Amino acid sequence: MEKIMDEINVSTEKKSFSLIISCLFFLSALLFNPSIYFAPHRPWPMLFASCGALSFLAAGLIFLSPARVAELFSRMKKWVLAAFILFFLISFGQCFFIAGYSLECMGSNLIFLLVPLFICVYKKEAEKVFPYFLLVLWGWGLFLMVLARAIRSINYWRSGVSGNSNWSAAILAVATPFVVLLFYDYLRKKGISKRVTIFLCCIPALMGTGYFLYCRSAACLLAVLAASVFLFFCFLSAKWRKIFFLIGLICTIAGVLLFLRFGVDRLAGRMAYDERTVLWEGTINMIADHPLFGVGGQSFENAFVPYKPLDLFLKKHVAPRTGHPHNQILYMLASFGFAGWFCYLILHFYPLLFTAVRLWKKEEDLSILPYFFGAAVLTLHAQLDVVSVNWPTNIMELSLLGFLWHRTLFAESRGKSCIKQGKIFCKTSMVCGGILLLLACSMVCRSTYASCGVQALMTKKFTPQASRERVRNILKVYPEGYTQNYALLSFSRMILNDPLLTLEITDVMQKMHTPEYGNIHLFRGDAYSLLKKYDEAFSEYKKEARNWPLAVVPVCKMLVLAQMQKDSNAIFSLQQLLAKIMEAKNINKRMLEYILYKEPSLDLRPWLVPRKYGGQEGFGQPIQSE
Repeated sequence: MEKIMDEINVSTEKKSFSLIISCLFFLSALLFNPSIYFAPHRPWPMLFASCGALSFLAAGLIFLSPARVAELFSRMKKWVLAAFILFFLISFGQCFFIAGYSLECMGSNLIFLLVPLFICVYKKEAEKVFPYFLLVLWGWGLFLMVLARAIRSINYWRSGVSGNSNWSAAILAVATPFVVLLFYDYLRKKGISKRVTIFLCCIPALMGTGYFLYCRSAACLLAVLAASVFLFFCFLSAKWRKIFFLIGLICTIAGVLLFLRFGVDRLAGRMAYDERTVLWEGTINMIADHPLFGVGGQSFENAFVPYKPLDLFLKKHVAPRTGHPHNQILYMLASFGFAGWFCYLILHFYPLLFTAVRLWKKEEDLSILPYFFGAAVLTLHAQLDVVSVNWPTNIMELSLLGFLWHRTLFAESRGKSCIKQGKIFCKTSMVCGGILLLLACSMVCRSTYASCGVQALMTKKFTPQASRERVRNILKVYPEGYTQNYALLSFSRMILNDPLLTLEITDVMQKMHTPEYGNIHLFRGDAYSLLKKYDEAFSEYKKEARNWPLAVVPVCKMLVLAQMQKDSNAIFSLQQLLAKIMEAKNINKRMLEYILYKEPSLDLRPWLVPRKYGGQEGFGQPIQSE
């Protein structure tokens, strides 16, 4: 009897420990940027628990349960294991063959494997914690939207916790079913009757649905409708499926006819403004040049620079950064090549399709519905807006995928694991887990130090010399910090006006995995101009003009330098180039002066120049005549 009680106590301790591990991971996932919680009116644009750090954290926590890991890999289907290993080798290998890749990049590459695997290892515990993770995102996102609306922050009120209305819509769509189920279980445990409970559950359901529609995300709405229609058909009998299929077919034909009559012009106008098709064209060209292993999981933005089609710079939404092509399949093809993409199909789409087939045949347990619905919505949404590479929707999608992995990618338990679990194996696993956890803690500490350091520079007063020392220390501690480096660059240019420090910062940035940072050559050119190194400045402006072929600012700055050096040939060619750009983008002289001297950021979007400065104050509006 005492032995049985000891075993029960040990089992309980292990379960409690596993629950703590699950809580630790999802808590860390929520701390991507803690300032959204303590400064919601103006969150810091900084990074704390990055995707790379979360990836190493997941790996370390996985190794802390050697028995579960051994049992899981012994049950993994052989062809799935082959895909897992191949994708791991491609992701891991890119860090050694692509210049500037750091541990941060390695972790960000491997997150596609490690987060779902973590969920598989701690599946029972994760099932308890994951709904609360979604509850925090759902509740705080709604609070931020209401707050921003209350203070009339028109530009940001739809952004929510993610900072983007499309991603916020995805959070609401996926989290609302979990929140409703969580609320339902809570009320039932309190002894409230079923009818009253169902009525009260309508409150969070209506709140989530209302704000989801208010986000106005067409891509997410299409994904929700598609997933909902499929699940609706799954619950129908064969007879009703045929009836509704015929009704759907008739409605589709009628909708197509109505669209051909009334909607073609509107769609053509929308496609003329939208950048997605142009991005897809450039991405396909890039894939054709890097077909086997891709350009690198963290190198899309840098590698895509020479592949940007010229039409992209005439679209409505021209961003200074292009980190993805608004299509997950193309993104994975470009990043990991056909070899990695094939593994991705097995690891991502197979669990979804397998679960969908079982739901259609009514062989699957209904408890999987919210997980399948969430994963399907995010996967479909990702084909029009890559939500799986941005926080927090990436953690949501990979976690949901992990729950599907547990049901689909593993064979039935064989009793004993084929992997020997001796003392050496367990100790080695624990040591590896400890090392990975230390790496994750180191990454979080370095990122936090850099973020807090930048915030201190922006909000406190330091002497110029002390500020320079702080900037250099931050660069030494966390040189790969994309967001922090941009903030330091802005501080050096705008506050200190120190061209030498600006060049130091950009030198560090160019040694990282994205040497072609947006506008980095423009900033370097300005720094060289202040130092009166005009040849170097001209060279940097030329690189900027190459990266942004329809930008007027670098051309105008090259023209000024050519005039200073009295280079008549360069002056003539640059004047012709400037005239062509102004004609292509409908920029008049007053607009050009406004862009050059007041708002250089509108170089990419000259149609936003106010009317009183000769602009059109909106895409597609007529330009004010001079």
